[in-house]
Amino acid sequence: MPHEEVTAMETNDAAVGTVDSTAQPGPADRRLLLVGNSQTYQPKELGGIPGALAKLALKTLGEQWECEELAIGGADSLSLWEDFETTLRSQVAPFDTIVLQVGRGTPIESVNFAKLESYRHCYGPLMGELCPNCKVVLTPSWTNPDEDDALQERTAKREVLESYRAALWEGSGCKLEIAFAPVADAFSLMADGDSQDKLLRPSADLGRLYAALFKDDMGHPSAYAGPLIALLVLFAIVGDVERVTSMSKRSLSQIMEALVPASFRTASPGWAGKVDLGQRGWLDGKHNIPDGLVDQDDEDRGPLSKYPPGTCTEKRALGLDAFDVLERVACVLARKEQQTSSLSSAAAAAAAAA
Repeated sequence: MPHEEVTAMETNDAAVGTVDSTAQPGPADRRLLLVGNSQTYQPKELGGIPGALAKLALKTLGEQWECEELAIGGADSLSLWEDFETTLRSQVAPFDTIVLQVGRGTPIESVNFAKLESYRHCYGPLMGELCPNCKVVLTPSWTNPDEDDALQERTAKREVLESYRAALWEGSGCKLEIAFAPVADAFSLMADGDSQDKLLRPSADLGRLYAALFKDDMGHPSAYAGPLIALLVLFAIVGDVERVTSMSKRSLSQIMEALVPASFRTASPGWAGKVDLGQRGWLDGKHNIPDGLVDQDDEDRGPLSKYPPGTCTEKRALGLDAFDVLERVACVLARKEQQTSSLSSAAAAAAAAA
């Protein structure tokens, strides 16, 4: 199904679709399955993370990536298992890459035990059987602005996420190549800044940029966050930041900026930062057509929506450095993750040999 026709609503209905990165015919260079919940099929303006990822692959690598989506609102790996198994067993050819949204890694023993068991005894063995040569990318979910995100908490979460990777690897018979896309770290870095590494230019308004990452008060990614998440996933799949940057004819910041519409929906005033008194509401100036006469995204239905109306953020209001900041954050974290993954892979190989 072409990506433009995929309109997964924020319900508990499964949304399974294929994203075409270009209208030109021809075989896909890579087939991917992205598994998750509304943080995967949002932001809808970009066709979700699958849509943004396919566009980035085309613009940076010149490759056509066929991105299939298995996403159910509010789901996790436990509730998605049956659909995941059905999807993998129905394929004529195995996927080249599987991207798994794995949650925040919150250290709650009862929750993590169930997830670990599902990865070790369900997901890992199935992928080891049906697509042993595929690359698996784990995408941790980010912390919302009103939740604790201290460094100690992040370290504990990373330990939990590493246990997920180990369970998948062991369950697959030590066959899978598994990488992390440090999405949660990117959101944290945007929230905190990084004065030591000086990632942000002096003219960047960090508070405004961080607030612009959130589409609504539920923490879904906005159209501004979509390219950042997709770029981190792209880096994790390729495994080489320099290869991506060298192959791209334009800067990554320019490519990401071109994906984002001139204006897009963001969270309620003050939810993720200071209140901007001059910022318009998302529904300001929109014609309120009676519900049922036309198809509308849930966020555009005013009082009938289950979410607050939110605000309208204009791309030009983010400043000249807005997408340079996204590129810097993604590149620094991806390089750090590459180094960590190299060490983890070496340790795993040594353990297997022993």
